[in-house]
Amino acid sequence: MERVVDRFIYHNQGWWEGLLAMVKKQDEETLHDFRLGIKRMLSLWSIYPTFLQQKQVQKDIHELTRLFKTAGQIRKLQLLKQWLEENELAIFSKDFHESVTESIQSEVAGLAEMVEAVSLVRFQKLILAWNDHLEQWDLVKLCQSFDKNLSRQFKQLQKLLDHRINEKYLHELRKSLRQILEWVRFLLECSEDTDLMALENALKGLNQHLGNWQDRNDIQRAIKIQIKKHPNPELNTLMIRCKAEKRVLFQEVRFQLKVFRETYLKSLK
Repeated sequence: MERVVDRFIYHNQGWWEGLLAMVKKQDEETLHDFRLGIKRMLSLWSIYPTFLQQKQVQKDIHELTRLFKTAGQIRKLQLLKQWLEENELAIFSKDFHESVTESIQSEVAGLAEMVEAVSLVRFQKLILAWNDHLEQWDLVKLCQSFDKNLSRQFKQLQKLLDHRINEKYLHELRKSLRQILEWVRFLLECSEDTDLMALENALKGLNQHLGNWQDRNDIQRAIKIQIKKHPNPELNTLMIRCKAEKRVLFQEVRFQLKVFRETYLKSLK
């Protein structure tokens, strides 16, 4: 039990430090850690529904979710910039590349102001409330909650794995898969289990393929928005290339889903 509590407190401290860092500096790594910390804690907190049902906690989580979504929009712009640079397209569309870079700098500065405006003291109180709530649980109660939560997540994943593949499905599948992956990683931090290690590797691999497809999908959407704002042949060419890459990644996802179904679907039941 002590080990589990220590890991919860460790991750709580992690996302808190991410909030502080976001105010002080706004580079790409800081933004990534900021998003990852919030995402991880929102996943782990789901084990305690009584904690999440408190009115003040719900208000605080609403603010965290708002910050997370804003950071996600910036992440999409960063992916677009990275894609342009990696494919040597920044020179091909110099004005567009400069426009994206300026947008990122402006949006990141705005996010830092948002974080500071919602009051860091508020989130510090949220962490203290969580730690107090955690201390009230015993090991039996904790294990029961783990089992219930993971069973629900596995059922959702099974349902999605049987679904017809489309863009909405892939997005929901990745959300469900990442939830389980966070829990599996947390359990492995508390105890070693060879079956869990194998499952983690399989989930991690599938999540990577889904993430590659999702990144290209986000890039496509970002280009589409820019085309509406500033239509020109250069952007149309970028869109054609992005769509072609996305189709290839989609076929790879379909293959990986087939492998995952055949290998792990039974073990999740």
